[in-house]
This record gives sequence, C-alpha cells and structure tokens, in this order.
Amino acid sequence: MTIEDLKNTKIYLKTEDEVKQFQEKVFKLGVEWQEGGNSVDSSYNFYHISQQLKLSCYYTTTSLHFIDIRRKQIFIEDVLSIKESVPVGAPVLVRDEDNQIWKHNIFGGLNKDPNLSSKYLYICTGSVYTQCVPYEGNEHLLGTSNPA
Repeated sequence: MTIEDLKNTKIYLKTEDEVKQFQEKVFKLGVEWQEGGNSVDSSYNFYHISQQLKLSCYYTTTSLHFIDIRRKQIFIEDVLSIKESVPVGAPVLVRDEDNQIWKHNIFGGLNKDPNLSSKYLYICTGSVYTQCVPYEGNEHLLGTSNPA
C-alpha cells in the first residue's frame, strides 16, 4: 500500500490502541484532519480519508452505516506497512510515468491542493509529480526508466 492508496478510503478500528497507531501513522504520512491539524483523538472507531488526504471520523455507533458507504475499505496492517515520505528538503528522484526517466529534485511536501490534479501527489522544486522515491539508496535509477 502507498500514500496514494489512502485516498477515498474507509477504515474501522476496533481498539483505542489501533486508533492511536492509525492516526499517528497517517499524520506522519501527511494526512491531516478535515478541519486542519494532526492531533490524535481516539474518540471514534470509523474513519474516512478523502481524495485530498483529509481525515474525518464517522459519528456512528453501528457498523451498518459504515458498510453502506461506497469507499474502499483498508485495514490497520496495510496502513502501518506504508513507508513514510522523505523529509521536506531531502533529495529525491521523480517522474510522472513508468516509461519516463528518473530526474533529481528536492522534496517539498505532499499535494493537498484541491485545485491541482490529485494524481500529482508529490510537490518538488518547480513542479509536481506522480512518482517520487528517496535519492539515497536509489542513485542507480537516475537517468534511467527502470522501476523503483
């Protein structure tokens, strides 16, 4: 699973510990509350992540409403397995399509602007991209179209 796979998803978390682990992980990945901010709140068990990587909770005590919502369901194990993004200012390799050549750039953050196409998830110096990997450990990809 990747950060991109979190968009338009729903998750049910059984325990307060799962809620805390989930929120801490998605906040590290760049997701934030619909209203802004990223403080952990373990009051609810049903959550949704929007196309813009905004987290909201369902104010329901039954699973019936959650089941009826037409979003891809994800699970805590999948979320916890996502590799965290490189820090802002770190060197990265970027491209948009699998057949394009990897170029060097500087990571600027995740795209949360609803006016930009949601496929362009990674903001770097001068542009936005659909694919981004850390430069460190992937130096051999620079100038190639090899898969990451």
